[in-house]
Amino acid sequence: MLPSTFKVIRRGRSTVFARTEYQEEVLRERDAADAEECASGRGAVRAYPMVDGGRMLVRTCRRGGFLGRFVSDLFLGCRRVVREIVASEHGREKGMPTALLLGATCERVLGPMVRVKVITREISDSCDLISYCESEQERAAYPGKGVLIPAIAQAVRRMHDAGITHADLHLKNILIDKKGRAYIIDLDKATIHRPVSVSRRKDNLLRLDRSIRKWRASRGMVTTADRLRFLTAYAGGDEGLRSACREMFRTERSYPLHRFFWKLMGIE
Repeated sequence: MLPSTFKVIRRGRSTVFARTEYQEEVLRERDAADAEECASGRGAVRAYPMVDGGRMLVRTCRRGGFLGRFVSDLFLGCRRVVREIVASEHGREKGMPTALLLGATCERVLGPMVRVKVITREISDSCDLISYCESEQERAAYPGKGVLIPAIAQAVRRMHDAGITHADLHLKNILIDKKGRAYIIDLDKATIHRPVSVSRRKDNLLRLDRSIRKWRASRGMVTTADRLRFLTAYAGGDEGLRSACREMFRTERSYPLHRFFWKLMGIE
């Protein structure tokens, strides 16, 4: 069910979901000349100036994996958009650090197939963890690992405490800013639980760990000590989580099946 903070607007072949206080901003016609292309993972992202001086990011959603090779930017209906809006609003209400979602559009292309764009407010002076790992210039502009690792761990912990798991939790979907704060973004694959069990938390943390091992740029930067520091900060004083994190740290995870597919895709 769509949160009460959003409205549904029909415009020709498009269905627009707009946060009420930003409705005019979301619906405003934007000049392509004003757009700035931004680095992204899957999907193109364009930044547009907002009336209040901030910037909105318009992300064209794309599929990954095998199916993405054939229908990269088409989705069946608007369920994906609604799920992301619901998860984002739920997380924000519960204290999860994430970008403010302003709206989304579903443009009907063929029958029930739609092309999706998600609109968020830019988190100023921030970058994702892939950019941080890949660029010495980016790293020089941000706090060091001693500040960032606990901040990232706490952001993930607050997401789980809010009752949310992120099936696409990887380095590209975690932002850091120059004040040493961390944010979880792109919640279209998030699921709301009441609450998140220890088992689900472990699975989600292992998902993040696999993404760290997968990206070449992170190798050599994320040490065993860094992983221990992250798990310690995540668990805090919760003895149940401390026990689960100790078990994760002790268990050697080689991810043989994942590594096989990474090699097939030329990642490793």
